[in-house]
Amino acid sequence: MIYPSQVAEQFKQHAGKKYCPSNGTEGELFQEAYCHRCEHDKFNGMGGESCRILLETMAWNVDDEYYPKEWIIATDGQPTCTKFKDREEARAERAAKRRARKQKAKHLHPNLTLF
Repeated sequence: MIYPSQVAEQFKQHAGKKYCPSNGTEGELFQEAYCHRCEHDKFNGMGGESCRILLETMAWNVDDEYYPKEWIIATDGQPTCTKFKDREEARAERAAKRRARKQKAKHLHPNLTLF
Protein backbone atom coordinates (compact mmCIF):
# COMPACT_ATOMS: atom_id res chain seq x y z
CA MET A 1 0.00 0.00 0.00
CA ILE A 2 1.47 3.31 -1.09
CA TYR A 3 -1.31 5.78 -0.33
CA PRO A 4 -3.25 6.22 2.90
CA SER A 5 -6.80 4.89 2.49
CA GLN A 6 -8.31 8.40 2.25
CA VAL A 7 -6.01 9.27 -0.66
CA ALA A 8 -6.53 5.91 -2.37
CA GLU A 9 -10.27 6.47 -2.19
CA GLN A 10 -9.87 9.63 -4.28
CA PHE A 11 -7.75 7.78 -6.87
CA LYS A 12 -10.32 5.03 -7.47
CA GLN A 13 -11.83 7.17 -10.22
CA HIS A 14 -8.49 6.88 -12.09
CA ALA A 15 -8.41 3.07 -12.02
CA GLY A 16 -6.68 1.65 -15.08
CA LYS A 17 -4.82 4.87 -15.91
CA LYS A 18 -1.03 4.99 -16.01
CA TYR A 19 0.70 5.68 -12.71
CA CYS A 20 3.70 7.94 -12.28
CA PRO A 21 5.04 8.80 -8.81
CA SER A 22 4.60 12.50 -8.05
CA ASN A 23 8.03 12.80 -6.40
CA GLY A 24 11.12 10.83 -5.42
CA THR A 25 9.78 9.81 -2.03
CA GLU A 26 6.63 8.35 -3.56
CA GLY A 27 8.77 6.62 -6.18
CA GLU A 28 10.92 5.05 -3.47
CA LEU A 29 7.82 3.86 -1.61
CA PHE A 30 6.53 2.26 -4.81
CA GLN A 31 9.88 0.62 -5.56
CA GLU A 32 10.10 -0.68 -2.01
CA ALA A 33 6.59 -2.13 -2.23
CA TYR A 34 7.02 -3.67 -5.68
CA CYS A 35 10.32 -3.41 -7.58
CA HIS A 36 12.70 -4.39 -4.78
CA ARG A 37 10.61 -7.50 -4.07
CA CYS A 38 9.89 -8.46 -7.68
CA GLU A 39 11.14 -11.52 -9.53
CA HIS A 40 11.64 -9.39 -12.67
CA ASP A 41 14.15 -6.99 -11.08
CA LYS A 42 17.39 -8.85 -10.50
CA PHE A 43 19.52 -5.75 -9.86
CA ASN A 44 20.95 -5.83 -6.35
CA GLY A 45 23.40 -2.91 -6.39
CA MET A 46 26.32 -5.14 -7.29
CA GLY A 47 25.09 -6.62 -10.52
CA GLY A 48 22.11 -8.29 -12.06
CA GLU A 49 19.66 -7.03 -14.61
CA SER A 50 17.22 -4.25 -13.80
CA CYS A 51 13.58 -4.51 -14.77
CA ARG A 52 12.81 -2.95 -18.14
CA ILE A 53 9.61 -1.46 -16.75
CA LEU A 54 11.38 0.36 -13.92
CA LEU A 55 14.04 1.72 -16.27
CA GLU A 56 11.48 2.93 -18.81
CA THR A 57 9.46 4.79 -16.17
CA MET A 58 12.59 6.85 -15.59
CA ALA A 59 13.28 7.39 -19.28
CA TRP A 60 9.83 8.49 -20.47
CA ASN A 61 7.16 10.94 -19.36
CA VAL A 62 3.89 9.35 -18.30
CA ASP A 63 2.15 10.82 -21.37
CA ASP A 64 4.69 9.34 -23.82
CA GLU A 65 3.52 6.33 -25.79
CA TYR A 66 6.57 4.39 -24.57
CA TYR A 67 5.87 4.90 -20.87
CA PRO A 68 5.18 1.41 -19.46
CA LYS A 69 1.53 0.43 -19.39
CA GLU A 70 2.23 -1.92 -16.46
CA TRP A 71 2.32 0.85 -13.86
CA ILE A 72 -1.32 1.73 -13.25
CA ILE A 73 -3.81 2.82 -10.62
CA ALA A 74 -5.66 -0.30 -9.46
CA THR A 75 -9.38 -0.47 -8.72
CA ASP A 76 -8.65 0.10 -5.01
CA GLY A 77 -7.00 3.44 -5.86
CA GLN A 78 -3.50 2.19 -5.07
CA PRO A 79 -0.69 2.26 -7.63
CA THR A 80 0.43 -1.17 -8.80
CA CYS A 81 2.56 -2.96 -11.35
CA THR A 82 0.60 -5.53 -13.32
CA LYS A 83 3.76 -7.58 -13.93
CA PHE A 84 4.71 -7.81 -10.24
CA LYS A 85 5.66 -11.30 -9.10
CA ASP A 86 6.89 -11.67 -5.55
CA ARG A 87 10.47 -12.97 -5.63
CA GLU A 88 10.03 -15.19 -2.55
CA GLU A 89 6.82 -16.73 -3.88
CA ALA A 90 8.51 -17.39 -7.23
CA ARG A 91 11.42 -19.13 -5.46
CA ALA A 92 9.00 -21.25 -3.46
CA GLU A 93 7.13 -22.22 -6.65
CA ARG A 94 10.38 -23.24 -8.38
CA ALA A 95 11.44 -25.28 -5.34
CA ALA A 96 8.06 -27.04 -5.25
CA LYS A 97 8.34 -27.88 -8.95
CA ARG A 98 11.85 -29.30 -8.41
CA ARG A 99 10.61 -31.45 -5.53
CA ALA A 100 7.70 -32.68 -7.64
CA ARG A 101 10.03 -33.59 -10.53
CA LYS A 102 12.35 -35.46 -8.15
CA GLN A 103 9.42 -37.34 -6.64
CA LYS A 104 8.13 -38.28 -10.08
CA ALA A 105 11.58 -39.42 -11.20
CA LYS A 106 12.05 -41.39 -7.98
CA HIS A 107 8.70 -43.07 -8.53
CA LEU A 108 9.54 -43.92 -12.13
CA HIS A 109 13.14 -44.94 -11.39
CA PRO A 110 13.37 -46.06 -7.73
CA ASN A 111 17.07 -46.94 -7.92
CA LEU A 112 18.09 -43.56 -9.38
CA THR A 113 20.01 -41.22 -7.07
CA LEU A 114 19.05 -37.57 -7.52
CA PHE A 115 21.05 -34.63 -6.22
